[in-house]
Amino acid sequence: RLQTDSSVTLAKNTAGPGGGNCIVTVTFNLDRKTTANFAVRKALAHAVDRDRMVRQVLFGLGRAAGAPINRGISWAHAKGALAQYDFNPAKAESLLEGAGFNKGGDGNRLTLDIVHFPRFSKYIEVMKQDLAAVGVNLVSRPLDRSAAVSTIFGKRDFDLNLISYCNGADPDIGVKRMYVSNNIGNIPFSNGAAYRNTEVDALFNEAGQTSDNAMRADKYKQIQKILARDLPYWWLVEGQFLTAHTSKLSGFRTWSGNFAVKAH
Repeated sequence: RLQTDSSVTLAKNTAGPGGGNCIVTVTFNLDRKTTANFAVRKALAHAVDRDRMVRQVLFGLGRAAGAPINRGISWAHAKGALAQYDFNPAKAESLLEGAGFNKGGDGNRLTLDIVHFPRFSKYIEVMKQDLAAVGVNLVSRPLDRSAAVSTIFGKRDFDLNLISYCNGADPDIGVKRMYVSNNIGNIPFSNGAAYRNTEVDALFNEAGQTSDNAMRADKYKQIQKILARDLPYWWLVEGQFLTAHTSKLSGFRTWSGNFAVKAH
């Protein structure tokens, strides 16, 4: 109704009050034997229908993530040449069988838990359905924010977790924290996968030490190729924020995340 109402102006943006350029992301606990298995991680990625999430969870207000860096940071986003994990349940089942996870009498191959904030429950419902179709029993563990942060980054008591990681305006601030090996530990919203790659560490450091944007973009694209190959996380969807205001007014910085700021 609002879209057809000329008295209302709508704007879709990649930034909102909660952050900017966010990607709803599955973290694999690389300290756990099962999720440290690359074939399992790859199978889980092939088993989840991200386009269905966009339709049924976001109601079209978003898109499947194309890379570890949000498309909102266009200069650093890798637009192609990355390892791809399309929705392919048959391939997922083949990978799980090849890894030694055969179906039991109940149809299950393995059971994994996933820690998440309650507000992400709709994503979990889609994942549970998709993973059940390939024989993976996903156990939902919804926890409030403080308990989830402690469980994930302090106790590291999870197989998978689901978090919206916001990339911010620059990868050196909002992306680097997820992947560098010196950011593993009891630090909220850090490298929850416990991913370690010295080449990635070096590339992030080099990108952060130069003001040459072309050079930085090249290094971030190299990083994304490595991350897509190693798959320490699975990048599900990029959400969008929707704002509405009366068409009598204009000039709002809707893209900034601060929709209205009181003038003094």
